[in-house]
Amino acid sequence: MKYEEYEALINEAISNPDKSPVNMKSVLEGIKADLTTMTAGTEKLKEYEGRIKDLQDTNIKLFLGTTGQQAAPADPEP
Repeated sequence: MKYEEYEALINEAISNPDKSPVNMKSVLEGIKADLTTMTAGTEKLKEYEGRIKDLQDTNIKLFLGTTGQQAAPADPEP
């Protein structure tokens, strides 16, 4: 639900007390749905951040492993 929708429901509840219980129930249901979505998104974001960090670490190790092998030439034996 968008802010404007919440605002309209609350303003209608204030101006028309007969509709207050119905409007406030809609507001609470909207808030619950929005918070559930936000919580799920936050958890997914944390999961993705951890995955990105793991992939970055792996990439750095692979890069250092390949550049280290090329940077150290083999000494010729006499």
